[in-house]
Amino acid sequence: LLMPPTLRQPLVIAEAALDAVEDMERLLTVYSASSPMSELNRAATRGPVRVDGRLFDILRRSAELTERTQGAFDVSAGALVKVWGFLKGPPRVPEGPERLAALARSGMRHVRLDEENLAVAYEVEGLEINLGSIGKGYAIDRAVKRITDEFGVISALMQGGTSSVYGIGTPH
Repeated sequence: LLMPPTLRQPLVIAEAALDAVEDMERLLTVYSASSPMSELNRAATRGPVRVDGRLFDILRRSAELTERTQGAFDVSAGALVKVWGFLKGPPRVPEGPERLAALARSGMRHVRLDEENLAVAYEVEGLEINLGSIGKGYAIDRAVKRITDEFGVISALMQGGTSSVYGIGTPH
């Protein structure tokens, strides 16, 4: 009885999926000062910054979602996330002037994406992008793509914590 390769090496496939997720975490997190996303946040007000193609893809997708939702979804609200205490706490409601100043430093309208050069620039000082709202889903998508492309997986259930699940195919 011959078993499909995916049934013979489930741990190898699971490790590949987890590696893909960890790779995205290292790329997208704002919780590490050395991540490419944190480096972009520090440097992009001084001029265009060339970024990894995967980071550019998620920023482009985020910009599309901001436009489609008329600003209801916006990853460039890092200044607001900080002033409300959501990043490192404590949670609080900022006073009017502080809130208005954070609003002025937020918004994808201040982000320039240069598709040809895979470069990103911020037009206002203090703007910060936080990909927490889209990063986990993007990482799960990348993990599923890896196991389907590299291992031919046709049926899987990928869970990303308590808020995200991705299912493909059906078991034989």
